[in-house]
Amino acid sequence: MSMTRIRITRPATAVCVAATLALGACSGGSDGGGGESKATAEVKKFLNEIDAAARAGDVNFRLARLNPAVIARYGEQQCRDFLAGQQDTTRKDKVTKVGKPETFEYATDKQSTNIPDALPVQVRETNKGKKGDRNIHLARVNGQLTYFIDCGQPLTAQ
Repeated sequence: MSMTRIRITRPATAVCVAATLALGACSGGSDGGGGESKATAEVKKFLNEIDAAARAGDVNFRLARLNPAVIARYGEQQCRDFLAGQQDTTRKDKVTKVGKPETFEYATDKQSTNIPDALPVQVRETNKGKKGDRNIHLARVNGQLTYFIDCGQPLTAQ
């Protein structure tokens, strides 16, 4: 009988692992409340790291995690300068919801770029000591989550 369980469990586990890799889906179930998806755990970890870097004034860390579309629009130096002025010792994001991957229109300064398979994320943020809700998008680049911001004045079109 335990052989039957192993045979049923392994395919189910394989399906869950495949779905997790493809979609960031499947519940862990280990916390008793239905679990937290791998994508949600990854988003929380990522935003905790970004927030810690904002509190510490670590521009290099934050710059390295900007989506390439942001750098293409504003240039590395302008984003570096922008982030240098954004240190916030109160910065914190509490993830309230992570949606399924979708196409995200990164629109700033009368320009837009469609980003496929971006994760919509709802957060309760603390920014400069004030709390508020906001919606953000994150996208994977080479397996690493990246984020989107407006760094100021876009580069002139070549």
